[in-house]
Amino acid sequence: MQLITTKSGFIISGNDFPHLRIGTPERQIDLEQSDKQIRFKIEDIVPLFDEQHPHLTLYTTDDVPYQISEPLENITAKESLNLTYLEKTYWLAITDDKQIVVLAQPNLPSEYFYNQDARLTGLKTQYDSLILGLTFSTKFNAPEQVQLTIRVRHTKAKVTIPATRAAREHHHTGRVINEAVFAIDHRAFDTLYKQLDGVPFDTYDYNLFDVFISFMKPSLKINPYYYRVGYYEAELDREKAKVNDLWFSYNNDYQLYFKPYATQNYGNFSFKLSFLPKGSYETYLQLSKKRLKAIKENSAKENSAKDNKPSTSESKDPKNNNKVSEKINAQETFPNKIKLKIAIGEYPDSATDNGLVFYRFICDHYAHIFDPYYIISKDSPNYDAVAHPAGNRIDYRSLEHVQLLPELDLVAFTHSSDYLLPVVTPMMTELLDHTYKVFLQHGISSIRDVSNRYGKCSKEHPFANLVVASSPLEKELLIKKMGYDDDEVVVSGLPRFDNLIYYRHDQRYKKDHQHELLIIPTWRAGEDHLPKKEFVETDFFKHWQAFLEDPTLKRLKENYHLSISFYLHHNFQQYANLFDASEVSILTRNDTNVQRLLIQNQLLITDYSSVGIDFALMQKPVFYYQFDHGLDGSNDAYNPNFKLPGPIYDDPNDLLLALESYIRYKSSQPIDPNIIEAYYPYNDQMASNRIVSALLDHFYPD
Repeated sequence: MQLITTKSGFIISGNDFPHLRIGTPERQIDLEQSDKQIRFKIEDIVPLFDEQHPHLTLYTTDDVPYQISEPLENITAKESLNLTYLEKTYWLAITDDKQIVVLAQPNLPSEYFYNQDARLTGLKTQYDSLILGLTFSTKFNAPEQVQLTIRVRHTKAKVTIPATRAAREHHHTGRVINEAVFAIDHRAFDTLYKQLDGVPFDTYDYNLFDVFISFMKPSLKINPYYYRVGYYEAELDREKAKVNDLWFSYNNDYQLYFKPYATQNYGNFSFKLSFLPKGSYETYLQLSKKRLKAIKENSAKENSAKDNKPSTSESKDPKNNNKVSEKINAQETFPNKIKLKIAIGEYPDSATDNGLVFYRFICDHYAHIFDPYYIISKDSPNYDAVAHPAGNRIDYRSLEHVQLLPELDLVAFTHSSDYLLPVVTPMMTELLDHTYKVFLQHGISSIRDVSNRYGKCSKEHPFANLVVASSPLEKELLIKKMGYDDDEVVVSGLPRFDNLIYYRHDQRYKKDHQHELLIIPTWRAGEDHLPKKEFVETDFFKHWQAFLEDPTLKRLKENYHLSISFYLHHNFQQYANLFDASEVSILTRNDTNVQRLLIQNQLLITDYSSVGIDFALMQKPVFYYQFDHGLDGSNDAYNPNFKLPGPIYDDPNDLLLALESYIRYKSSQPIDPNIIEAYYPYNDQMASNRIVSALLDHFYPD
């Protein structure tokens, strides 16, 4: 079939067509038909268009849209399928479901031009640039210009890069295969980071970058639209793609690592970025060479042993043998020291949670067995808190950080072991897979379903080898819902709870701070990277800002001499200055930390945060304000025994009435001891001791 544009209309030829009509479902006219050809003049069909019908369709005599029987690839067309009549533009097009239509609009919708099949086919780095190769197909025509757009997810930050080279291959059919090459250097990323909070040279970059493609063809007047690019690693040209080692020079001081990945739901091309100082990068290269050499030498030894070993009928687990040999590689290259080297950390820029408490405990009591290291960025407000004469503070992404990784026996982390790596490359991840990983947690996971983040994953690449639980109930959920084995979970309690229980028994401290109220909501997924203009439009901001300005809250402050503090989750700290309330202190991580706030305050309002459990452990009242109830995934399906240690309100007026009743009548808000014991059965300060005991059992079983 061939589509042709004339000065006065359109021609469709090459098929034996049935009798066809053109128009809308309500109104149609006959078409001029001859041997294998259909003709229609634009002046005859223009009266059929109206506001409700911006396009016309070809119909059979049964009022059914006509569908082309042959493959779309067999349809050809002249260069342009549009014409102008009475200063309006009309287009002849074919829909994806093989219907023939005429469009009345100035620009051609891009779905009638592009087959939505762009995919990454080449990926490599040169000295100071990243080179991307894309392949995509278009219908009948090739674009004159191709552009790549990189957007920072959940923000409006973006940069557009034109193709440096483009090629096209016209098939004899209506399909055009297009190839485009893009060179991306530091200027593109400078443009993106200027729209954010600056370049994160020495800290972890939490941003996710999504890749889109767009086209320009002035003669077709294509509607501008951005399409995602597919990422299928198996299809990458191995001569053009080196996906495991994508480094390039960002400037004189830093090297940039580019980590591509396919999005989970649709397999689209996205990436993350990591910066490494040039000195650290040189150390990384040396480490890489040593690692490769050790693997080759060990492989040669294994092959030699196989050649000299007599055959046997005994069956062995190949996965287990492989894992043992890989562990030997690491040990031969970097032999273990007498003490167990342990790296501990939270987020790269924080030291306020279980990580810091456990690190100090090791330094104070077990420095004769462990050689402890705490990894933290130099610009962290908690940097000085890590200093300890028996420990080692390691600057994040420093030369010492890179050197430390292969020497470690174990790591302990609160969120993800990736935060302990100077850069998340395949080699670094492999080293971590050979290191014993301890998940200290940062809250009680039995409150809500977090299996997608902290589940075991696989035996070959486990999220953790040992997980800290706070109760038998939590251990049961970690085994049943998150895939861990019984011996991979220790019911020890969280290290930070040791501090909370200490202050629980200090009644003088409670009396000194009895009029202090803390408001500390958790964050919302998908809203932690929003531009500030968009964040203030979220339900989260509107509800909490209204609550802070509530006249009743102001009256309670004045009548009962309350001191009220508002503190945002780590992931929302960048929005703290957006909240404004004359009667409330808006605190940030530069002012204090969560542990200090929980200890100092005697009343707590939260929504879904696990700090509610922390507060209840100190036998202090907690109130829950859940205007978007159930948003966090805490539900009976995950934990049938789910209960919170305080009343839940979805109306702020009801919450404030309950708060006033508690303050005014000095009534003790009943905290069911059974609920607290279910979440945390201990009444001691031995959580860190129990964790160390489990580690010693593992490393020194005899």
